Amino acid sequence: MSRTILHAVLLLFSAASMSNTSVQTDWSGIEGVIGPVDDWGADFHTIDQCGNLSSPGNLTLAALRYSIENPVFSLSEICSSYLDSDDRIDIIYASDSYQGGVYCFLNTLEGWELVVVSDDFVYCNWVDTGDIDLDGDMDIIGCSRGSIGGVTWFENDGSGQYWSNHEVWSGLDSPTSLQVDDIDGDDDIDIVLSLYTSYPYTDSLTLCWFENLDGFGEEWRVDTLDFGMAAYRSVCIGDIDSDGDQDVAVVSDESYSTEQYVYWYENELSISNGWTRHIADTTNVYAPYRIRLENLDQTPELEIVYTCRTGGNDPTALRWIEFSPTEIWQRYAIADSVLVWTFELADMDNDGDQDIASCPEWFENTGEPSSEWPVHHFHQYLPVQETADTDLDGFPELFGHFNYDMGYIDLQEYAGSATLTSSILLLPEVPYWDSIFWTGETSSETSISFQVRSNDCPYGMGLWSPIITEPGSVRDFCADGDRYIQYTVILETENSFETPILNEVGFSWYQYQGQQSSEGVEFSLYLESNPAYSPVQFKVCSPVQQSAEIAVFSVEGRIVYQNNELLDEGTNLISTCKLQPGIYFCRMIVGEINASRRFVVIQ
Repeated sequence: MSRTILHAVLLLFSAASMSNTSVQTDWSGIEGVIGPVDDWGADFHTIDQCGNLSSPGNLTLAALRYSIENPVFSLSEICSSYLDSDDRIDIIYASDSYQGGVYCFLNTLEGWELVVVSDDFVYCNWVDTGDIDLDGDMDIIGCSRGSIGGVTWFENDGSGQYWSNHEVWSGLDSPTSLQVDDIDGDDDIDIVLSLYTSYPYTDSLTLCWFENLDGFGEEWRVDTLDFGMAAYRSVCIGDIDSDGDQDVAVVSDESYSTEQYVYWYENELSISNGWTRHIADTTNVYAPYRIRLENLDQTPELEIVYTCRTGGNDPTALRWIEFSPTEIWQRYAIADSVLVWTFELADMDNDGDQDIASCPEWFENTGEPSSEWPVHHFHQYLPVQETADTDLDGFPELFGHFNYDMGYIDLQEYAGSATLTSSILLLPEVPYWDSIFWTGETSSETSISFQVRSNDCPYGMGLWSPIITEPGSVRDFCADGDRYIQYTVILETENSFETPILNEVGFSWYQYQGQQSSEGVEFSLYLESNPAYSPVQFKVCSPVQQSAEIAVFSVEGRIVYQNNELLDEGTNLISTCKLQPGIYFCRMIVGEINASRRFVVIQ
């Protein structure tokens, strides 16, 4: 139960010697700090649908997250490609369950259209796309996990509506990921596959590629990249050393192996019909999960981006390493702690370089990737697995899955409303409340408003005020003498492409100078909550037994309750008659002490 206290030691309130303020302009700190705190700093208590927290003075609505209903459980991997004849990118996903398979969502003018590519390719854990049969449209390639895993490609009839299955290989031990490209330089699409092979690895295939022999996906041959090495979690293809052919980068998993490394395999098929393995990173690489190749620094060679832990119980780190032809690559930290293992690369800010989208933030490549990567929070939970500009606005959407459904975030659209509740602030002195003020940017379709509450005790702050839409006085909502204050900001928009922006919010008050009674006796008048429900109950604390006059006035000055009370020593409960909603003043006279306070009845 909350209460607000007014000390009746104040016989006469004189003007404060100065006006005091407390302001918050930064919300980039820690969520869940309820307080009390003596400075808001950058922390806050709760948040819902607010974004741009990393930029002080620019609190906005969060990016809009859409959900695409999914017919099966256990989504595992997502990719994108043009599956039909229009210019809109479509989405493909794998379902890693016994009821799973391969599915796609065609991006039509009417919305997302679900197409079942295959519902009997169970435990499918990875998908990619490429023109396997060289007929001008994109086909889908997938692998399935398990002790008897396999690789299959799904032939597109050109419409994205009808698909036929073609088995590439079966009887594989636990495939983990695949990617497709022209590995041998013969102008057709081959497949590289990583496997999480059972321990021991001595006689096990752990990394291989499937050569498209006839160029149409009818005949395949499996060739080894590595045999008997550690289990591999994720694979990626690219011309790492800029020599004109496609190399392979992989990360090894930690479960059975002491070799928890990042490797790259140099393609020497045109020279020696083989591959040369190089170690790219070794130190504090624990349980690496996802790997990507990208040109981050505008040099001819590609860089490796990956996630891993630095120790058994450490958070997930996001890193990139810079190419070196002979030595261990130079490592750079993007983030020491990210929420999820997955990420994808995309030009998030349309400035020409590749940024990194994770969850619930993206990291900006400023053009100097060896320096700090500014973080931008979109404050929506979605483990990002793919990026694609599906609405043709020039900016990528972020695709992932949550609660068994596929979803995506459009960073150019905003949620309809958002709230952020501050920590409880403890003022340095007893206040005579003045006003709330804020600055920000709004339009005819966006708004910023607040609710506030104050109390003399932080453990039951009571009811929130009505919504405040304009800066101004808080004397109707905050009781003089309450040293604890808290606010909730409400951001709203009627246009999903516009967001209000809050720059700062603050409160002003005056410090009272007061007097005790001539005998130095102190009394206290408590109100259980402010705003309050009728009938209102007061607690009057008296150090001795004596009489007191209690009166309640309406805002017009009319007496609505009056009584003479014999106060016992200690706490006394006094209830008013039923009061209509409105603003009231309570006055307590005990001997020479005359104290008053303002309160609000809301029901």
